Amino acid sequence: MGQPVSRLAAAALAITSLSVPSQGFEASAVERLRTSNQCAGCDLTEVVLWNAALGGADLRGAKLHGALLASATLTGANLAAADLTEAVMSRADLSGADLREADATNAELAWARLVKARLGGANLWNANLSDARIAHADLTGARLTYAKLWRADLSGAVLRGANLKDAHLADAILTGADLAGAIFCNTTMPDGRIDNSGC
Repeated sequence: MGQPVSRLAAAALAITSLSVPSQGFEASAVERLRTSNQCAGCDLTEVVLWNAALGGADLRGAKLHGALLASATLTGANLAAADLTEAVMSRADLSGADLREADATNAELAWARLVKARLGGANLWNANLSDARIAHADLTGARLTYAKLWRADLSGAVLRGANLKDAHLADAILTGADLAGAIFCNTTMPDGRIDNSGC
């Protein structure tokens, strides 16, 4: 007692204390993540990792479809090419995380922190990023079609070549953002106007 709890131990506690039944993930994969903080390519479909401490975790190419990662700490985690379709990551901290080429179609990321995250080539089709902090993140070539970015902080973010067709940016902060080559078509801009310049 009295000893500081390590981030890995906190993750183990978050995982082992779950009472919900398995929906599709491999129990061995959860154990591997719990003990090593590494699970590249693992099947973690619909796993519950709510509030888990997984900073720096290696989850490259992992299957996290429908996973519950709300309020999880994933700072600096490697989620490159991971399947995050329909994952719930509201209020998760993904600052500095590598999400290049990840598929986050229909993902829930409201109030998430993605400061300085790498999202180049990521698929965020219809993702909910309202109120998210995405400042200084790299979204080069990201697909943000139909993405909900209401009140999102994208200050200093790189959005070169990003597809923002049908995206909702009402009240978003774009101060200092690099929008070179970004595609705007039926895009709701921060001031409420519709930008069809790329149609």
